[in-house]
Amino acid sequence: MTNLRFYMKSFYHANHREIQFIVFFILFFVCGQSLYYWSKNYTAQLVVHRLNAGVSSFLINFIHPPERTKVHNNEIQSGPFRMIIEEGCEGTEGIILVVSALLAFQMPLMFKTIGIVLGTLLLYISNLVRIITLYYSLKYKPELFDILHMYIGQSFYIFVGAVFFIFWIQIGGAANDRQTQP
Repeated sequence: MTNLRFYMKSFYHANHREIQFIVFFILFFVCGQSLYYWSKNYTAQLVVHRLNAGVSSFLINFIHPPERTKVHNNEIQSGPFRMIIEEGCEGTEGIILVVSALLAFQMPLMFKTIGIVLGTLLLYISNLVRIITLYYSLKYKPELFDILHMYIGQSFYIFVGAVFFIFWIQIGGAANDRQTQP
């Protein structure tokens, strides 16, 4: 039992930054998801309808004006064609994931703040690209929709978030090391 206690103590001392990151990441993620869950009835109008369906429709019309898309709540419509953006497809969970990881990682507050803003913007834009791609797929190549929606689109979104986090902690971690050195 003494050996186990010794190994646990030495394991903690050797990995305390990593353990602290995991604990805080889980805490921030659970808090972020809870806040999102409790507020989604009040924020869906803005997040799903306007920021995702509305902006996607605007961009589709900008890219290809003959589409003449319109938005009704969470639906993008073009003539008889309709694509519904469900809750969960607006990208909020991915943003919460990256924000939680940035909050949990040790780096200067300014780097965290800038990283959260840039990461949120990058993931939001990535999700708009995903929604627009899914719109064109569903309308013109419906046989590709399921694979694009379930596998490629979600993997793309997760990949963008992971690459951004790794890139940002390289910058922020180096700044944190410079800040903590005597």
